Amino acid sequence: MTVPRTRTRGRGASARSAEGLELDDRIVETIREQIRTLATKVDWRMRRGRNNVTPIKDQGGCGSCVAFGTTSTLESMILIEHNVSFDLSEAELLFCGGGSCGGWWPDSAVTCLLNKGIAHETCFPYQDHNMPCTTCAQRNGEAIRVRNHVTTFDVDQRKRYLAHVGPVMAVFEVHDDFFAYSSGVYHHVAPEASRACTVYP
Repeated sequence: MTVPRTRTRGRGASARSAEGLELDDRIVETIREQIRTLATKVDWRMRRGRNNVTPIKDQGGCGSCVAFGTTSTLESMILIEHNVSFDLSEAELLFCGGGSCGGWWPDSAVTCLLNKGIAHETCFPYQDHNMPCTTCAQRNGEAIRVRNHVTTFDVDQRKRYLAHVGPVMAVFEVHDDFFAYSSGVYHHVAPEASRACTVYP
């Protein structure tokens, strides 16, 4: 599970926007301090008195779930930390970062955020088919830049992060029977071939 961060201290990350927003973090300290009992449920849509999750988007027929999961996680962390809303460009992250509608992986997406950052949606609007990398002239001035990230493998650490810091990206195997899912907790019951997909809380 990879977490692109918008803060600077610890093993976190940093970003700056065209508006001069400086984002900083104490992620390692936060996780270490939150070893106590966890809440039975967490909803970042109503936390600290406000909605910290950006609106749901439809990726359409393009295998771009990694770009959407990465982008929405970063957007939420900016909201949580600074109550500032950005609509970032999934298309730029995917099509200028080496991905395609054939699929992608979170480590590649995070590497792109580390190396180039990500522009606003208006700079490169998304369409659900492979697109050439055509970003806008003001891209470098407005891009959100991430300096670092954290990857967790421990379930308890993931729970603490979700409860006390914010949303995360995660990859899980999607089997054909998943497309018949309607509600509740999904349990794989059929042996069909699987696909990889990224989801985010």
